Amino acid sequence: PARKKFLRSPATESAHLDRAIENVALARPAVALAYVRDGREVHRLPAAPLGGRVGDLFGAEDRAQFLEIAPFEREGITVNGLVSRPGVTRADRGRQFFFVNGRAVDSSFLAAGLREAYRQMLEPGRHPSVVLHLEIDPREVDCNVHPAKREVRFRRGSAVRDAVHEAVAAALR
Repeated sequence: PARKKFLRSPATESAHLDRAIENVALARPAVALAYVRDGREVHRLPAAPLGGRVGDLFGAEDRAQFLEIAPFEREGITVNGLVSRPGVTRADRGRQFFFVNGRAVDSSFLAAGLREAYRQMLEPGRHPSVVLHLEIDPREVDCNVHPAKREVRFRRGSAVRDAVHEAVAAALR
């Protein structure tokens, strides 16, 4: 009740919940998940590989627009996931999901690596879709940048950016 005045409209709050469910579902595709809102089942997601989970969440047609990133390792940083084909873009970054060690994060280094890989392929104002998983030594990641723990800093940010760039560029080739 003390925080009720900070809530937005029901539609806005539902959109925030939807995004949270998408993050949980894409972070751990090997875990089955059911999402019920207002007594109605919104998602029933069986355990699946990442590509299958993307198809279950966003539809088979959207899944067909993704390319798989082959597991890529560089300097102790492992990158894998899915990226959209260069011709399939969005006006917003709403389908960009970054995960570090299984946690949904925001990072300018990850976004920069993605932009570099797509540099000559995108029209201005257009953004690719991506589900990108990084595995890195936890000592190399600072999660205490923001109270919500969403924003992270990397000890070797340029190495992370370069690993993302190379992994995504290889998938686009």
